[in-house]
Amino acid sequence: MDLATRLRKGLALPVPGPAPTAALRAERRVEAGTVQELMLGPLPASLLWLETPPPPGGFPALLYCHAHGGEFDLGRREMMAGARWTDGPIGPDLAASGVAVLCIDMPGFGSRRAEGPLDALAKAGLWQGRPLFGRMLAEQQQALSWLAAHPRVDAARIAAFGVSMGGALAFWLAALDKRLAAAAHHSILADMGPMIANGAHDRHGLYLTVPGLLQQAEIGDVAALVAPRPHYVGVNLGDRLCPPEAVRPALERLRAAYGPQGALEIHATELAHHGEAPGTRGRLLDFLAHRAFPDTTTRLGAIS
Repeated sequence: MDLATRLRKGLALPVPGPAPTAALRAERRVEAGTVQELMLGPLPASLLWLETPPPPGGFPALLYCHAHGGEFDLGRREMMAGARWTDGPIGPDLAASGVAVLCIDMPGFGSRRAEGPLDALAKAGLWQGRPLFGRMLAEQQQALSWLAAHPRVDAARIAAFGVSMGGALAFWLAALDKRLAAAAHHSILADMGPMIANGAHDRHGLYLTVPGLLQQAEIGDVAALVAPRPHYVGVNLGDRLCPPEAVRPALERLRAAYGPQGALEIHATELAHHGEAPGTRGRLLDFLAHRAFPDTTTRLGAIS
């Protein structure tokens, strides 16, 4: 049994099913395009469309995984509003660049706060044999299935991106679901063994617990499963939540998986900051333009 199969089993991650049925709840025009508020089955979602007609084959698209940050009321609104851990809202940047963006609320966030406190959901999931992180990934898979089936989207050009919790969801999803063309993440990649050794693991939420992972692999090994697909990694070596002694071995595992000519881009700063480094959004857009969506004939990468 290969690592990906073992991880899916440990997370109780089902085989992706058919795309959920979407119900339109609201629609509004914004400067960047049109935002549709949807229910993808039971999942509240926001979708930002461009005003222009889709190119042949459909729009490239980004599955945006929102962060935690202790701001449970934010959830999917992070896509259009941004947050203290982002380098501005990502939705308008991507729409201006020719990319559609979808974000869903995770359990306990946004429109789903009534489902219960996150730690309570995580504890219940562990008792029930389904880690909350696995449930989150399964819901992101449902969103991906819907996005890939949409006639205005190019299913071969869908990437995932997120910061912190959203970053973990992005690269784990790409590691375990080959439908994603690329993965990008910031402020999350760090091996768990060193984190436990210095106590940094306790700064992360219970939701991120993957039972028995260290008996099989490290976080860097999971991220390496994205190879050889394009992969963008942002890290801040002064980040207390992801200390350098845990980040560096994870990065080495990634570099070994990709080799010197691989489609891996690493942006590291010395900042004591948990989140996208200010002024670096242009690097992500360049990555999407030249690595993830190389056939995109739009202004991708032109926005700083």
